[in-house]
Amino acid sequence: MSFFITSGMAAHNEAAAFCEIVQRQVYALLGEAEPLSTPATRYEQMLLGLHRAAQRCAVRGRRLALVVDGLDEDRGVTAGPDGHSIAALLPRVPPHGMRVIVAGRPHPPVPGDVHADHPLRSTRIDHELKPSPHARAAREDAERDLLRLRVGGGLGWDLVALTVAAGGGLSAPDFAELTGSPVRLVERELAAVNGRSFRRRLGHWMSAGPSVLLFAHEEIRGAAAALVSDQELVARRSRLHQWADSYRQIGWPEGTPEYLLRGYTQLLREREDAPRLVALACDTKRQERLWRASGADLEALSAVSAAFDLLLAGGGRRGDQDVSVALRLAAARDGLHERTASLSSGLIALWARCGHHARAVHLAQSQRDAGDRVAALSAVTGALAAARSDQAATLPNQVDDTGERDHFLAAIAKGLADSGRAVEALRPARHISDLERRAEALVAAVGALTGAARSVTVAQEKADARGTDAVPWGLEAVDAVMAVPNTVSRSTLGASLAAALSRLGEHLRAVALAKHVVSHSADSDDTVRRAQCLALFARGMSTAPGLAALAAEFAATSARLAADIDDPVGVGWVYSCVAAGLEATGHHQQAIDLVSRCLDDPEDGLVEIGIAAAETGDLDRALELAERITEPIYRARILNAAGKMTANSCDPARTLHLAQQARDATDKVPYLHWRVTLSTDTADFLLRAGQEQHAHAVVKRATNMVRRGRGPGVVHTLLNLAVAADRSGQRGDAGRLIHRAEQVADASAGYARILNLAEVAECLHHTGRPAEGDELLHRVLQESRNLADPAERSEGLRRVAEAFGLTGKPDGAAELAQEILGLAGTADSPSRQRWDTYAAAGALLAAGDIDAVLDLEDGLPEDAVDEMLAGVVKRLVDAGDLATAEGITDRQGDEHAIGYLAAGVAATGDLTRAAALLEEISHPVRREAATPAVAKAFCRTGAREAARALADALTVPEHRGKAIAAIAQVLGPCPQGRLVLIEALSWGPWEQMHEEIAVVAPEHLPLLVDLVLTEGFRGPNGSC
Repeated sequence: MSFFITSGMAAHNEAAAFCEIVQRQVYALLGEAEPLSTPATRYEQMLLGLHRAAQRCAVRGRRLALVVDGLDEDRGVTAGPDGHSIAALLPRVPPHGMRVIVAGRPHPPVPGDVHADHPLRSTRIDHELKPSPHARAAREDAERDLLRLRVGGGLGWDLVALTVAAGGGLSAPDFAELTGSPVRLVERELAAVNGRSFRRRLGHWMSAGPSVLLFAHEEIRGAAAALVSDQELVARRSRLHQWADSYRQIGWPEGTPEYLLRGYTQLLREREDAPRLVALACDTKRQERLWRASGADLEALSAVSAAFDLLLAGGGRRGDQDVSVALRLAAARDGLHERTASLSSGLIALWARCGHHARAVHLAQSQRDAGDRVAALSAVTGALAAARSDQAATLPNQVDDTGERDHFLAAIAKGLADSGRAVEALRPARHISDLERRAEALVAAVGALTGAARSVTVAQEKADARGTDAVPWGLEAVDAVMAVPNTVSRSTLGASLAAALSRLGEHLRAVALAKHVVSHSADSDDTVRRAQCLALFARGMSTAPGLAALAAEFAATSARLAADIDDPVGVGWVYSCVAAGLEATGHHQQAIDLVSRCLDDPEDGLVEIGIAAAETGDLDRALELAERITEPIYRARILNAAGKMTANSCDPARTLHLAQQARDATDKVPYLHWRVTLSTDTADFLLRAGQEQHAHAVVKRATNMVRRGRGPGVVHTLLNLAVAADRSGQRGDAGRLIHRAEQVADASAGYARILNLAEVAECLHHTGRPAEGDELLHRVLQESRNLADPAERSEGLRRVAEAFGLTGKPDGAAELAQEILGLAGTADSPSRQRWDTYAAAGALLAAGDIDAVLDLEDGLPEDAVDEMLAGVVKRLVDAGDLATAEGITDRQGDEHAIGYLAAGVAATGDLTRAAALLEEISHPVRREAATPAVAKAFCRTGAREAARALADALTVPEHRGKAIAAIAQVLGPCPQGRLVLIEALSWGPWEQMHEEIAVVAPEHLPLLVDLVLTEGFRGPNGSC
């Protein structure tokens, strides 16, 4: 790894840049997404990464080396009271045999902040480098050129001065615009010195565009800088600012110089020009231009991060800072994350499969959620493995976390198997720790031996051509499948493996596997699970000719079992599964009759029947079923399944026609998640069919769809801000926000409409408009009673009961609880009764009747008991009844309840007990999610240092930001409170800090209101 300290290149000569760039290399070496950091944590994060990377190299018998060149040009130590030299950041004792190789001139001496016993203080490590005669001659030639240009003045010297001022990276057309000279004249002037004073390189994104000019060497840059006067630098930088302003005024159009999108940001950071950098980072049109130029939001997010760094550094020096600037930056950053939050890992991987590898990686890295980042990066790795397995295979070995490593290995194995490289797929599959992922990968590897072969002979020939004995593979995969704990996954994988073994001629093993898995997948008295397992096997084995008879037998048995199910309403999902098994084995009419008789909405089953028909190659029947379906999601799913089956055919016209039909159906789907999922499936089969151009068009369209979409939490955000504004005395702003929220809620439909309008009604109460709130709530109540779906009806009533409870009407909540219990008493399904009882328990909880809730515990669905009891614990903690809450938690052991109890205990001042309770939460994600509430309770008891320690230990940015914001809230509207709030905003979304903002900086809430109403929910109007 290396870092070249360059005083003349923006952001390459101070400690922050060193940490940022070295950390980026470390996490690339580790194969992990680079964590977000702040000035307070970046050094520790970088050092931790170095330690881990050095340890990994040592384990492999190698040595990590960090090269730092130009130590004499370090400017970080003069950056202010919080500045540190790069030299001081170099480890005194490099870990695990690591070596640090440093180069620099003897003057200036080692910076004063370097520890007295640091190796840099010892002359024993010094090795004098002899000057190179060749380099000296080249430098002298270049310096003569510079002196000639200095003396001659005119355009030549103007180009030199502009390059010094800009920090490099300008092209000939850029110089032409800045100097008002013809491009040809600029080119001729540059050609006269090219190769000595300047060097050229391609643009970062626009490789087909003009090359950019840099000084040929740092020595030459230094010589040029020494010849440019301060007055000349000020004049050239002013010209650069005017040039940037001219592009800003016209909206950063296509053709905006690359320097203004990358190098100018670095210049502003180097010059610590926070106002201009903030303006750039918050410019939504520039964000859109960056998206189009780079294919992702990483550069725009980097600009926001750099602006936050300057803001925090400036505040640290002055002891105070303007919160409004931080709010603009936070809103800009959160808007960028929101625009791509709905990008699925599958859609991101399709960019890689379409050949846009860098864009796919950047899209994955820009995901805010760590889990989403890992999923997207592993999916991209799998896509790369299909084309460049050597490159992709190195990534899992650079990941320490076993779960993440399994993600990558499974993706690589499946990518290789999907491309027909079975032997290569087997290697990563065998190194997967997770049982289910390992089985999936091994089954995919065995399946790759057969490919799309429909006969035993062809499949055997495929295996023989690879010199592969399929039997050991099959046995290994059988063992892996039997080890999978989830019975549904085991059945699905077992069916696929049995079909593959049959195609390879191993019929007896295939039959034995099928019968063995079926016999061990459910208890003999579990009719539902046995019916499901048999149906999955019937469907999975139906495409293997040698297993057709057994598949038909399984399908018939599953149908008989389904007919005897005691509670058909509670397990309606199984009938679709059974019907698909019947369809796959040729029982077409029986499949239709089953879903028509047993499902309230037969289309729920018809879609699975249609997909099964497509999977067996009966495309005409699949398309006929698609025509009978009115739900566009279901139609598109069948069309995509049919399209996938045509991908390997010699009928591209039919494939394209199916893709168009699928797109037409997808366009009618109102839900963004489903539109993305369906578009991803369409692009997938187009790529499989070799229709790269058409697939790319679908991927591009789906990505634009995501960026224009509106997030699901819009109403919640608007209303939270409305309450904060009202409490700060800004009632007009609160009213505007509520009005917008009601408009959004009115536009939603069904159960979502109930949820949104109930929240609006609550907000009307909390902002001093109870009559309007009551009127709206009663309208929502009537709409809930009119919902057609019984489950949504009881849940809608529960939500209204919660609103009654939150608005001081517990009696209304109790009445609704009895109404819901009445629905449970008349339900014709035990499952429906249990879920109605669960809704009633929620209503009783809203009414505050804890005893009544606990009395219903035995009647709740088994998988809902913990959630309901956790709600009871929270209610008890809020009421101060910790003894009862602890009794329930001890009996139940739910980790969410433990988190609530920890916050309650912390509020009593028992910090030790609260910290111990947090440690009882075994799942790291849940423990971090519970910590901010405990930190907030610590603050309220005066234990700010303990709260800060909790906050600093958090690794998830949003949780860390929330915990730090709690500290800011206790500090209040003072300089220190503002600085801590800005730090919190640099970590996490502002939406989770509306209360803290209202306390620390209430005067800036109108700004936030304007940002939300004018920009927050419009979405970009650009395209990829």
